[in-house]
Amino acid sequence: MLLLIHPSPAAAATAVTTVVSIPHFSQEEEGGGPNSGESSTPSVPRLSRILLGYLFVTRNLLPKLPPQHPFVKLQIPRIEAVRKTLLLDLDSALKEARSGRDSDKVLVLLGFYADLDAEAEGVRALREGGGKVGK
Repeated sequence: MLLLIHPSPAAAATAVTTVVSIPHFSQEEEGGGPNSGESSTPSVPRLSRILLGYLFVTRNLLPKLPPQHPFVKLQIPRIEAVRKTLLLDLDSALKEARSGRDSDKVLVLLGFYADLDAEAEGVRALREGGGKVGK
């Protein structure tokens, strides 16, 4: 699976799109599927899809629309709620990956934090997790 990282609108003039390969994580590694009841943390591929949708809306659609448009004004609180929920899901997925000592997942999840321009929150979540990461 590939994750396309698009530059922020400010950096779009000088940057190019980055393609990052995400390791494939099977359902067994994720703690089962959504019906297994073993884990409530979204899987890395699911987080990746949600993140791509969020980034598409915030970096591609919103800059093209006038901010004073009534539809855009109504959607801003919803977009902020999606960001908060995504950060909470990333936090719990990062804690789960750290407890499982899966350094590949930890690195991918920290990259997701960077895509959201929330590196400080990713570092905070990493420090709060405790323990060593590694296989």
